[in-house]
Amino acid sequence: MIRPDLLMAESGTVSTNYRPDSATPSISLALLPLANFSGRSEAIAIFDSLIKENITRRGFIIVSSEAIENRLRHYRIRSTAAIGSEDATRLSRDLETKYFMLGSIDIFVPGEIPEAALSLRIIDAADMSILWAQSAAASGLDYEKILKRGKISSISQLAARLIEELFVNLSIEHFREKSRPAGPLHTIITFDNLSTNRSAGNIVTMIALSDLVSNNIPVLEPGVAIELFRQNGRSLLGAAEVDLLLQLHRKYNIERVITGTVDKFQSDPGGTEGISAQIELSARTLETATGKILAAADDNRDSADS
Repeated sequence: MIRPDLLMAESGTVSTNYRPDSATPSISLALLPLANFSGRSEAIAIFDSLIKENITRRGFIIVSSEAIENRLRHYRIRSTAAIGSEDATRLSRDLETKYFMLGSIDIFVPGEIPEAALSLRIIDAADMSILWAQSAAASGLDYEKILKRGKISSISQLAARLIEELFVNLSIEHFREKSRPAGPLHTIITFDNLSTNRSAGNIVTMIALSDLVSNNIPVLEPGVAIELFRQNGRSLLGAAEVDLLLQLHRKYNIERVITGTVDKFQSDPGGTEGISAQIELSARTLETATGKILAAADDNRDSADS
């Protein structure tokens, strides 16, 4: 497979369903419905409960799902793969929290050798900055040791292992102002997709976000760019026009934008003989103040080469 290396009533009262077993939590967090790029409906139920369980262990209050669904319907927010500044402001006010977790189930393949991939991030609705982001992916074979011991054949068990790995570095420290990274502010325009996997552009975008944040690069939620484009009557993938780049620069102080195109995205179905995981893409970094291309690259990989 391709691997990346919070019931609020109308009155405004918030009640929570999940709390840590010990210490009093200090931060509330709204887990928005995950985008499901896997095409498997059961994936949501499995990952949702695992994510909530792991978040509460780390001292967070989770805003109830009923409250979130109520507000999403109220504001007619249909997609939560990304979120714009206006929607984030409304939800933050109504749910009485400024922190939101968004994410996607990128791959979910049950079977004798299950596969799964997941991307998650936390944003601060006050400034739309991404505070934490991680992507993780694995096959049941990845845990096999000597004498074929340790191989995972249950998709639920694989999902649990993935979530543990994904949350290993999440702590309250990510929410302290002093820990915010310095440097030019970036965002990503969703990658265009020319591959046969209809979600490949979104998946690569999520992984790229995680990689930028892991490398301490300041990143603004991509939903701000999507929102701005729509306000201008445009919907762009893998590209940006100079006037829109200037608007991103002036409105959000974004200095650099990363985007690109996914040409090929093929997952290896359970290690099937003769079929390898393949990916081919191009990407570039644009300077918002001028529209100048600062960097560009093309790459392709095949798991059979490893």
